[in-house]
Amino acid sequence: MDLNAEDKKGQDGSGQPPITFDKLRETIPEDIRNDPSLKDIKDLTGLAKGYVSAQKIIGSKINIPKEGDEAAWNDLYGKLGRPESPDKYQVKRPELPKEMGYDENAEKQFLPVAHKIGLNGKQVDALVAFQFEMEKTRLGTMLQQIKETEEAVKKEWGNTYDNKMAVVHRIIKDHADPAVLEILESDKFGKLGNNPAFIKFIYDLGSTLVEDGDAPRGGGNGDVNNADAAQKKIATLLADPVFSKKYFNNREPGHKEAVEEIFSLRQVTTKE
Repeated sequence: MDLNAEDKKGQDGSGQPPITFDKLRETIPEDIRNDPSLKDIKDLTGLAKGYVSAQKIIGSKINIPKEGDEAAWNDLYGKLGRPESPDKYQVKRPELPKEMGYDENAEKQFLPVAHKIGLNGKQVDALVAFQFEMEKTRLGTMLQQIKETEEAVKKEWGNTYDNKMAVVHRIIKDHADPAVLEILESDKFGKLGNNPAFIKFIYDLGSTLVEDGDAPRGGGNGDVNNADAAQKKIATLLADPVFSKKYFNNREPGHKEAVEEIFSLRQVTTKE
């Protein structure tokens, strides 16, 4: 067996003795001949393998376009999965609790922005899901606050809860404009509408209005011209805690006027 012949086959399996890189180094320009990146190369085969590997890496590299080069950015976004236009997104709408509705208008406003900044469908779905998880958390917190408020006020007011809450709702309905209603629901003010102290304050205010002679509800009976309408107005007035307090308590300011109003309405019901 010729051992020298085996040695001449080299280590690369080509059957040819390896060409050492030391011989090739002499043909390389001096400015790169001793570059550290070449120090581990032993022969021509190693050099070729290194070159092929480098080309694969370069081919998979993503070049970041320059700022303002819209064409290049659009090309990159397309490669990353962005659809051709905002209406091409297939949004996976999350399952929502019955208390929540899906805001389609918000989605229509969001998708053009998502498209502009290059989001693909998976990213859009993730953001939509995240937003609605946040809203579900907020809704759950709000419902819990309402429940706790109701329980606290019920505990203090007992059997008078329904009547007193009717006074609260009537005061807010009659005197709160849209700006005030917005404040009552604002996080900035801790949702005053869900605050037991605020609810009791509104009731106390309503009671004060009654004690100060607040005019009975209804504004007269000029608009009642038949028995059916008169009967409905009587029921409405008596269901109003503010009015009924005057009507049934002869010590309340406005009692006489409340009685006269009901009397005049009853007169209408007996005419037909």
